[in-house]
Amino acid sequence: RPELYVQIHERAVALIDTIAPVRQVVSIDEMECELTGRWQCEERAVDLAKRIKHAVSSELGTCMRVSVGIAPNTLLGKLASDMQKPDGLVVIRPDQIPSAFAHLSASAINGVGPRMARRLAAVGIDTVQALFDAPRSLLHAVWGGVAGDEMYDKIRGAYYEPRKVDTKSLGHSHVLPPDLRSANDAYSVLTRLTQKAAKIGRAS
Repeated sequence: RPELYVQIHERAVALIDTIAPVRQVVSIDEMECELTGRWQCEERAVDLAKRIKHAVSSELGTCMRVSVGIAPNTLLGKLASDMQKPDGLVVIRPDQIPSAFAHLSASAINGVGPRMARRLAAVGIDTVQALFDAPRSLLHAVWGGVAGDEMYDKIRGAYYEPRKVDTKSLGHSHVLPPDLRSANDAYSVLTRLTQKAAKIGRAS
């Protein structure tokens, strides 16, 4: 039932955005909020996280669980949210880098897939602590370029913007239920989806 997943996803994004500004939607069940000014105070950030968790449970259903990670940047926020699931709230302070996550496997870091994990292991890096201790030049060599330099900075909590992506096309999809799988019904859905895509295209 993909249309239901999309519907709940859109409701969740809209709901959370009323509590903390959503900077980017990463996937159907993951988003990033950026806090600025006084909202970066840990007490305020934790209060927002609790409000988000309560709102999702009360507005979208008690079966919904939210894991929140609060950290200096997106990479560490993602790592923090993964450290306590399915209903966690983990804070990584600047003075806890890297002690809060040093024990984890290097593959726990977002962006370190099986292939990269093997390349890191080949140079003796198998934990986050080892990754943190590695010189910038080594990470540059392992990643084969600037991505290694970026990892060196990100794992230390450096702030960075979301990567800009050039959108080449726009589209929408909709799965027709069995009782609407006729030419006329399909044409009606096609017309509606085309109008939605055109509307987004004009806005962008």
